Amino acid sequence: MVMEITSGAARNPRLRFPRFLVLFLLLGISNTPIHARDALFISFGPEVNAYSRNGAALGTNCVFGMELDSRFSTGIKTGFFHNLDTIGVWNFQLLLRYYPVLLHSLLPVGDLFIQAESGGILAFEFGESYSTFSAGISAGWHKNLLRNWYVEPVVSLGFPYIWGLGITAGYRFPVNSADRREQ
Repeated sequence: MVMEITSGAARNPRLRFPRFLVLFLLLGISNTPIHARDALFISFGPEVNAYSRNGAALGTNCVFGMELDSRFSTGIKTGFFHNLDTIGVWNFQLLLRYYPVLLHSLLPVGDLFIQAESGGILAFEFGESYSTFSAGISAGWHKNLLRNWYVEPVVSLGFPYIWGLGITAGYRFPVNSADRREQ
């Protein structure tokens, strides 16, 4: 008698979760020296995107992150979106953000950034739930306001959503005493 051992994902194709995301997170943490942190940040904001086949979905995002230096940030992004009809989506993504130095000198106010996102989503449709891989790329503009407050309008492209437009407002918590951006 031969027994075949299969994982839950092999038996049920809806329960696939990319295991490499955990590896990605662990590699990112292990390669980041603790002393490189400049600041922690948190932001919230509305977004509209095309998760729905029948039109746009409305929702909100929450981003928790850490600045690694003046050009790179990493973090976690989560949000919930609904098309006000039948489809609801909860996303969870890891992000890596890059501020191009050449573009910084072109804009005297604010910083442009490019952001890669990867993770998973849990979609709810007609009482059933589905999970799948999610990935995308975003471009945005970071504008510092008074003290450590900021706003960021963002445009996104990716999978399974096709496009997204959002704006977040947040607060930056400086870690190093030499890095107090009091504006």
